Amino acid sequence: MTSLTSVIDDLRAVTVFAAEYEGPKVPSSIEQKLAALLRIYPQLQDYGTYLEFLRTTGGAHIHTPIFSLGIYGFAGYIVRSFDEGLELDQNKYFVFADFIYCTQKSPRYYFSFDFASEGEFVFMVIDEEPDFTLYCNSFLDFLSMIAKGQYPNLTVAPK
Repeated sequence: MTSLTSVIDDLRAVTVFAAEYEGPKVPSSIEQKLAALLRIYPQLQDYGTYLEFLRTTGGAHIHTPIFSLGIYGFAGYIVRSFDEGLELDQNKYFVFADFIYCTQKSPRYYFSFDFASEGEFVFMVIDEEPDFTLYCNSFLDFLSMIAKGQYPNLTVAPK
């Protein structure tokens, strides 16, 4: 089974992976901030890999010349902070990341968990579209797909 650490290593090998915090720099306040987030959204308890990601990175900006992916975090240094206003769309979709293509005019893609579904599924919605669609089976799958170059709505292999 693939671990979060190995997927982050895979991402680091093929992207610029900028975590809000890293290694011993991860402040102990992350746990307090995470506890506050869980008080607001207790459903996040069911998303263990995502919570582990937040505990070890605080959030991250992952990019290449092709795309920019922001996984929201606690500090707001690199990516959108939870303090800037959390999004719970349609009262059930917890939006945790956004993605854009840098090489073409592109809509923004948003990724979320559906608190009304069972499982760790990741859903996607495109800017200005009303409907979320299933994207993959888990947060770990989401990160793995990015590491493998499987980007949202990609119809042509990246150059």
